[in-house]
Amino acid sequence: MIAKKMLALGKSDSAIRAIAAYGDARRSEIGSENVFDFSIGNPNVPTPEKVKNTLIELLQNEESLALHGYTAAPGAMPARTAAAAQEMASSPQMKAMPSLPWARPPRAVERKPPTWWQA
Repeated sequence: MIAKKMLALGKSDSAIRAIAAYGDARRSEIGSENVFDFSIGNPNVPTPEKVKNTLIELLQNEESLALHGYTAAPGAMPARTAAAAQEMASSPQMKAMPSLPWARPPRAVERKPPTWWQA
């Protein structure tokens, strides 16, 4: 039996459903070939060859534990640095700040596989 509260959640409006409905409306207006709908989670476009080839290369050349798993809680340093640089370049207020706390490097954490993975 499904709890009434959970059943109600499935029937209620949400932003993601609104975006999906907008995509459906736009498809009827301008044609499905002109709408790239990423609203529900499965893109309706084929994976680009460059992405496929990059994934294959990574799988062949990188340690598998480096390819899946969570980033450190503060985030990936290259992404943080790029975001901070973009914000600095686009905002006069940010240019005046001496440092950005979110652009500081996170503490070094050694990633090890769980002990139950070891033979």
